[in-house]
Amino acid sequence: MLDLINTEEVAYRLGVPPSYVAQMEEDGLIESKKLAGEKFYDPFQISRLPGYQLDTPSLNQSQYLLALCEESTY
Repeated sequence: MLDLINTEEVAYRLGVPPSYVAQMEEDGLIESKKLAGEKFYDPFQISRLPGYQLDTPSLNQSQYLLALCEESTY
């Protein structure tokens, strides 16, 4: 079984607030699994997102918003 990570860990690894993790899920960028009422994510899926850093997050809010804007113009 894969080790799953929670919302706070995803946010840390991407360098975004936890609320952005929920937005990324709504946008279809990531999927969660509910266990005991809490959402968990597959770390492999998260590691494929732009800006992913295991130790030092590099993706900030403005970069994510810019990426969303660029994506919506296509």
